[in-house]
Formats: sequence, structure tokens, C-alpha cells
Amino acid sequence: MNSSNNSNNRPSILSAKAIIDKNNEGVEHIINGRYIEAKRAFKTSLVFLALIHHQQKKREEEYLQGEDEEFDGADQFFSSQQRIIIESRAIPDSPDPTSYSHTLYMYRHALSARLSAEEEQGIVSKDVCSCLIALVSFNVSVCAHCKSDRDNNHQSCATSNMRVLKSYRKAWEALQIDVGVAGGRHKSYRDTIVIAVLNNMGALFHQLSNFRKSRYCFRSLKNILSSNSITVKIELAPEIRDGMMMNCYYTEERSYEIDTIL
Repeated sequence: MNSSNNSNNRPSILSAKAIIDKNNEGVEHIINGRYIEAKRAFKTSLVFLALIHHQQKKREEEYLQGEDEEFDGADQFFSSQQRIIIESRAIPDSPDPTSYSHTLYMYRHALSARLSAEEEQGIVSKDVCSCLIALVSFNVSVCAHCKSDRDNNHQSCATSNMRVLKSYRKAWEALQIDVGVAGGRHKSYRDTIVIAVLNNMGALFHQLSNFRKSRYCFRSLKNILSSNSITVKIELAPEIRDGMMMNCYYTEERSYEIDTIL
């Protein structure tokens, strides 16, 4: 069977639309406080993406070795002009007055996505795949953070927060891979994820009394928020920016007090 027939027989479950729909399903769950269901949907989306990534590597090797001569979608496969439209969806604040998110501002937004209608069934290129992996990995992290914040069991809080930090690190790593795949082209969703991860990791480190790492996160965040970034000046809602800047100022004051005592 030739490669073109193999291409036609690929399961539709691996279409960009299927992956994005599953991610967006998770976003709806997390907004409504169904964190277990949200995590399941996000994990399913990541499984789909892992299958595509494996398929891409195999076909790339075949193409470069000349074994897939009928693969006429090479340019689209390696890089495409598919435009992913990403929307930030607010997650309700914690109703628990003891939640640490009432001490330090927490970025409580999940990221949904969509493609234009004509692109939804198209081949998923490497840059689109890496973008979606970064996006879904971030949503997994926010889901874990919101669940930990809701449960707020002080006996297991530290352990839970360490797991959330690990999840944010994975999202950060996925973002670095995405930058490497897509090159130097500016993408605002990367700015959003970087800002959100720095803020939320800084808050978690502060909650765990790791003030050195918390200070590093918020200093880095303050530099970004004070920059001329288009994302900061135009796309980041004023209340989000204000909440993050308050975190930066608060942790600066706390760090000064701690240094004075020591």
C-alpha cells in the first residue's frame, strides 16, 4: 500500500479539530470546577498530540531518506501558516477565605483554541503540534493548581503544591520546545504562558516559604510587565497586570523584611 493511501487511512481522531475540541472540553470543565474531568480531557488531548508527534518523526525520517516519495505535503508538514486563535477563559476565584490565592494574585485562566474552518481537517504541522502541546500542558498545570487551591488540605498542601510546580515546569519545557520548533517568530500565546507560569510559580514558592525562588520569579515577571511587550500593553487585561504587579511589590517588601531580620 503506498504512502498516499496510508495518509488517507489515518484516523480522523488525529485531526487538529479533534485535539482542539478535547482541549476546549477540558476548559469548560475547569471553568465549572470539574477538575478531574478537565484533567482527563487535557490528558486525552496530550495523548493525541503524542501520537501525532510520533507519526511526524517517522514520516520526517522517511521523507528525508527518500522513502516517502509521494508525500507531497512536505512544506505544510514541517511548517505551516495555520493560524491558531487562542482565547483566555476566566476561572472563578476560590470562595474559600483561607485560600492563598487571596494573599497573592493567582492567574486563573485556561486557554481555549480554534482554527479557521478550512484548516480544521488539514494536516497538523510540526509548529502547530508544538504550539498545542505547550497550550494543553499549561492548562494541565492551571487545572492542578486550581484543584490544589480548592482542596486546601493543610496536611497535604506542601506535597500538592510541589506536584503543581512540577506540572508548571513541564509546561515551561513544552514552551521551550515550541520556541525551538517554530523559530523566532513572535507568538503572543507564548508571552501569556510565560507571564502566567512565572506569576503562579512565584506564588507557590512563596507559599512554600522558598523566598529565594519566589523572588526570582517575581523579579523576572516585573521585568516583563515593565517592558514594551505588545502582549503586556494590549492583550493583558489591566486587572491581571495590576494583580501581578501587586504580587511583585508585596514579595519585594516581604523579602526586604526577611533580609532585615536575618
